[in-house]
Amino acid sequence: MKGASGNATINMDAYTGTNAKELRKSPKGFITLVLSMVVVLGAAYGLTKINNSFQDIKGQNAGDSQVVVTTPTASPNDPNAVIYSSENIANTALQAGDLILVNNDVKYTEGQDTDELVSIYDNKNDAYYVSSIELQLRKRCVVAWNKLMNDFRAATGLDNIQVVTGYRTEEMQQELYNKNQASGNVSKPGYSEHQTGLALNVNLFYSKYSEEFTGEGDYAWVDEHCAEYGFIPRYQASKESETGIGAETGHYRYVGIPHATYMMEQKLCLEEYIRQLYKYTYEGEHLKLQTGDGKQYEVYTVPADLTNTSTSVPVPADLDYTISGNNQDAFIVTVELKDTGSTSVATEPATEEPTDPADTPAE
Repeated sequence: MKGASGNATINMDAYTGTNAKELRKSPKGFITLVLSMVVVLGAAYGLTKINNSFQDIKGQNAGDSQVVVTTPTASPNDPNAVIYSSENIANTALQAGDLILVNNDVKYTEGQDTDELVSIYDNKNDAYYVSSIELQLRKRCVVAWNKLMNDFRAATGLDNIQVVTGYRTEEMQQELYNKNQASGNVSKPGYSEHQTGLALNVNLFYSKYSEEFTGEGDYAWVDEHCAEYGFIPRYQASKESETGIGAETGHYRYVGIPHATYMMEQKLCLEEYIRQLYKYTYEGEHLKLQTGDGKQYEVYTVPADLTNTSTSVPVPADLDYTISGNNQDAFIVTVELKDTGSTSVATEPATEEPTDPADTPAE
């Protein structure tokens, strides 16, 4: 009997030789011979069944195992291979995250995660001004803006940038629209980025007056470095055909550091970037990003399952990642490939009194 291949083979020579002939000479001997053959055949059948069962168990385990995906440049034994599991995400989250797109054609539904909004004035440092104590942004946006303004002051010695617009409710946008509709320079309710809590406008504040922020001279530092803090200049003259909004200096949108870095390097507006990301899928090629501090990321999109209330999104099992909706039909997963430790930032409380509100941009 041979077991190397898992198949049982019976050696019948033992039952055709001299000993077998002797056993067949008497009825008792013949019965003994038959019983011996039955035992051997039964053992062979049992081993075959055990082997087949083992093969079935191995197949089941393989089907339940996690998927291992390596980067295109990785070898099969690359320690940087990423193991993926999945996370069930409610489709309402399509309207949440740093990469939600809102413009004249893509509406934003009010009411997503408003508990993340905080007072800019209560959480700012002393490197810039705020026109009203009522202005709000999402907390991560305020934290990043604090760092940007603090480093801008350190680089230029200037501290007179003033935030004049932050989060708006749909009702606030409706009121603004009613007052400025004739100008054609104001977004309809539901179509303004300010309803996301991720966009802000700034001007320049002086003791008795304020003026437009043009981003010129020393203030060019802001546009040159804002991506390092997760911001992009949202409306540029060269992108008007894409954004549907004319040039507007001083309007910044938070999208996160890796995305802002790539967009600025590639000279992409948010509309172009979101459209490009559709090419990078979980099953296919992932977009590779690297920020100025050496952090590395992979980005891919997962189409939303709009036939259900939620979508199963593949995510890395043991790496940091974020999931953002695009406010349309897909989730965008950003995976940090390198352990970089904590990114929390402490902010200083405000020390000055709020200034008189300045004229706010209408968009």
